[in-house]
Amino acid sequence: MMPISLLLAFIPFLRNKYKYLLLIVSVVSILTILDFRTNIIKIAISFSVLLVYYSTKIFGPFAFKIARILLLLVPIVLLFLAVSGKFNVFTQLSEIDGYSVKTAKNDASNLTADTRTFLYLEVFKSFENINYLLFGKSAVGKYRSDFFTDLVTGDLRYSSEVGFLNTLLYSGLVGVIIYGLFITIASHYAINRSNNWLSKILGVLIASRWTLFFLEEFTQFDFNFFFLWIIIGLVSSKRFRSMNDYQVRQYLDVSKVHVLRLINLKWLGYK
Repeated sequence: MMPISLLLAFIPFLRNKYKYLLLIVSVVSILTILDFRTNIIKIAISFSVLLVYYSTKIFGPFAFKIARILLLLVPIVLLFLAVSGKFNVFTQLSEIDGYSVKTAKNDASNLTADTRTFLYLEVFKSFENINYLLFGKSAVGKYRSDFFTDLVTGDLRYSSEVGFLNTLLYSGLVGVIIYGLFITIASHYAINRSNNWLSKILGVLIASRWTLFFLEEFTQFDFNFFFLWIIIGLVSSKRFRSMNDYQVRQYLDVSKVHVLRLINLKWLGYK
């Protein structure tokens, strides 16, 4: 279910049965793990982008450009305010009541609970000198935690639950900037230099992953990672961006047929 938030972007260009399938899976993914906050945020963003797309006569492409800029700038501004001690968005959200849900273990979980501030503090404290902050501590970088213990590593952790902190830990500000450039450039070309709406929709979703990068985005090879870079590769293709909406629909239909043929050949024993 992890790539469902990105696949929702394809709804306007798919046949009805596939649209219904994606909508059902998105709802099921939320109901299955009610306290998976990032999944809820991702799906909410996807639905919001689709709503703007279906209201193009009101908003137009300009709304996508504004959304991209906000998604890229807001995390940096909020991080600066938190580090300077002026405003911590996680603390402010945690003061909101009435958003508790029951988990699979039948425990109560507050969706607005602050589970990120202490992670930021612990990782930031681990940078003893400016070199660590600029270039990180290598792929085996670790930090000391007062909240987590392990039978093997004790109070040392080799990763956290936040992608930004992990990238900062492994490759420093240099790694964060490089990742940010990938997101910024890919979303720019997708929204501002494309001839179809699918590219523009994907551009906003790519930009949203920069915001989520400061909230979660586990640093690991999984469907979440795989599909993000597939989407970035897709919108980086000048040939794909030059297609019009009709050509995109034809492209998706042809791609689906090829995939089904490969699956059938595999079942028949062909390599």
